[in-house]
Amino acid sequence: MERKEDSQSSSAEVDDNSPKDELQELLQTLEQVTWDGLPLVKYCGCWVPAITFRTILAAQKHFKAKDTDIILSTMPKSGTTWLKALTFSIANRNAFPIDQSPLLTSTLTCLCLS
Repeated sequence: MERKEDSQSSSAEVDDNSPKDELQELLQTLEQVTWDGLPLVKYCGCWVPAITFRTILAAQKHFKAKDTDIILSTMPKSGTTWLKALTFSIANRNAFPIDQSPLLTSTLTCLCLS
């Protein structure tokens, strides 16, 4: 019985290491540079930080978009809340009459420049 446990644990170790090995093999085939002290990898025509490369591969492998998904991407502190409100307004413009729009009844911050 000990041999079965040993063989199972050794196969589990191989399974755990194989994604890392595949990642290392892929990284060796890609162009890599260091820019301003940050290692970058050229993947699918884009330079990405090497530290985020594993996450990018996992997202590509496991993320399944639906027809109704809307993906918003902004830099921090660049109007993310406003973009979300605009997107909601556009996506739901036919669900509410104009005078009952949630954008008119919700608390939103407005910056007025005079």
